[in-house]
Amino acid sequence: MTQQHLAGPVRWDVGFTTGTRLERAAHWTTMILGGLLAAAVVAFAAPTTWYTPVFAAIAAILPVLALVDANTRLLPSVIIKPAAVTAVTIAVVLCAVGEGDWSQLAFGCVLAFVASGFYAAVWFAAPPGGFGFGDVRLAWLLGFTLGLAGPWPVFVGVLLLPLLIALPLAAAAALARRGTDEPATVPFGPAMCAAAFITMLHPDLFAAAVLGPMA
Repeated sequence: MTQQHLAGPVRWDVGFTTGTRLERAAHWTTMILGGLLAAAVVAFAAPTTWYTPVFAAIAAILPVLALVDANTRLLPSVIIKPAAVTAVTIAVVLCAVGEGDWSQLAFGCVLAFVASGFYAAVWFAAPPGGFGFGDVRLAWLLGFTLGLAGPWPVFVGVLLLPLLIALPLAAAAALARRGTDEPATVPFGPAMCAAAFITMLHPDLFAAAVLGPMA
């Protein structure tokens, strides 16, 4: 996503309203099935904890955001903001009925602002077009969601792993576009979505595998 899209309303279906009817249907089918599959995998394959419903709800939108950003360089707030409200609401309800942990919920909020603050600093320092504010919004959502499991899943799933995924993609794009006038940048949203999904499958185990004794 580029900074030029900060002003004005953002349509989340940009890039999916053109082409043939069959192509549009394929895009929509891919997003819907991908979201349902991601939610089901997290719900049934991830360790069962009180925040698993939050993980599953957010996992459902990750394929949508990844596909939209990959096609349009947009991470529209019209998806991210309702998803953030949904995640917080589910967590609050679970805590209110005695199934959740208020301290973990509060820590998730703190980690959400830490993650989004880091991304905001990168956005501010990046050259125009190099980093979008949609990534900052998505960092808040993923920071809160993974933050329910603790700080290390946030460090791995929101800060470290997206970079490890995006760097090879950026290098491949630079090689493919060498000698052309096309920019070699790649959208960062898909890497963020993939990293969050992977981390959701087993936050503690994956953080321990990546960080070792530090986790």
